[in-house]
Amino acid sequence: MEADCVERQCDMEFLSELQDKVAEADCVLSMACGAGIQYIAERYPDKPVYPAVDTTFIGVNKEEVGHYEERCRACGNCVLGETGGICPVTMCAKGLFNGPCGGTSGESCEVNPDQPCAWRQIYERLAAQDRLDSILKISEPQEWTGTVPRTTVQPGYEKEGQGG
Repeated sequence: MEADCVERQCDMEFLSELQDKVAEADCVLSMACGAGIQYIAERYPDKPVYPAVDTTFIGVNKEEVGHYEERCRACGNCVLGETGGICPVTMCAKGLFNGPCGGTSGESCEVNPDQPCAWRQIYERLAAQDRLDSILKISEPQEWTGTVPRTTVQPGYEKEGQGG
């Protein structure tokens, strides 16, 4: 068994680097998200491609390896340029796309006291950048589903008494 890696599996130009190894392989095991797996399967249609991960969200390490915080839902309506790089869809506990609700308790959301108010963070970031005019822009309403921020811990990384 032999392993190899490319810079990105979701960009077709990088996949040709695997040509010789895939030709000799019985199958491909991919650790990419669903997009990368589909690209490999498209590039090498004669080989079975199996996912080594189950993509549930696009996240970053939160506090330590195995603890991830969702940062992007790949919603297709990105407003990060207008919100100081803070996503209201994933970071607002209510998923509010057009500004604050007024339901904060200090710096936290009334829905989840462990969740900072995203719109307060957006306001502070835009104020520091002298771009508060951006917060006044209204975006078309969206039909979001599953918009509460999620944190997940991979099995095996849980600490005793902490669920996944």
